[in-house]
Amino acid sequence: MMTEPHAQIVERLTGLYECEPGTVAILLFGSLAKGTGTPTSDVDLEVITSAVSEWRLEKSEQEGIAVDLVLCPLGHFQDQVRTLPYLSYDYLSMRCLFDPGGLFAEEQAKLAAYFDAHPEVSAYWESNLKTMATQKRAGTHRMADIVAAYDKAERLFSEDGIVRRTFLRGPSGRQA
Repeated sequence: MMTEPHAQIVERLTGLYECEPGTVAILLFGSLAKGTGTPTSDVDLEVITSAVSEWRLEKSEQEGIAVDLVLCPLGHFQDQVRTLPYLSYDYLSMRCLFDPGGLFAEEQAKLAAYFDAHPEVSAYWESNLKTMATQKRAGTHRMADIVAAYDKAERLFSEDGIVRRTFLRGPSGRQA
């Protein structure tokens, strides 16, 4: 459920970033995108843009609501979809708010095809996402647990089983 304050924050941030040079797509994710939000839910937005060179997470509070804003470099997004599709499951459930060139829709379709062809990867993420949601509701989720799930996915589903953690890095290779 998206309350009026949530909707206003989403509308305000979408309006701000869709006018920024380089913005390719704006995505809503998390409980609000899935329709399972509550009045205490945070707002989770991702902006895919060519205007930044490093992936970053900006946390803020607006109208008493926590806001997580991810700024994702366009090249990082495209590289992740192309080379690490098994780490990109979240993009399937994101709600696209702005995608004037259709780039996100195109990449999301590629991911859907990948996960249709690899049901074991989908099952892995569905199980982990349920666990993460339960932990979040209980207030016990930790970033280390999320990173561990991504590391395990790399070991299980990459061609060589090597954990590189490139999903946490921008194009420069520095950890975000």
